[in-house]
Amino acid sequence: MKKIIEVENLDVRFLQPQGELRALRGVDLTIQAGEILCVVGESGCGKSVLCKTIAGLLCKEGVIHSGAIRYEGVDLLACSKQESRTIRKKAFAVV
Repeated sequence: MKKIIEVENLDVRFLQPQGELRALRGVDLTIQAGEILCVVGESGCGKSVLCKTIAGLLCKEGVIHSGAIRYEGVDLLACSKQESRTIRKKAFAVV
């Protein structure tokens, strides 16, 4: 099957007045064509942060400290903001 989305070693932090808050640590996932992924967990465990990060909707206090987010092999964190925005606008939706 074709890999659509790959998240590798994703680490997201939020800059707070009292220091950094680590929201995601070492997240890895792969979604292949035809698959449906359900993210389940307790309140505050990072489900929304993960989805917003993948979709490029992380707030300005959020910082992607490390990792990769690939859509059909293109690393969205390595390409320009405009290129990333164009890909995400065509391929992603958030409900």
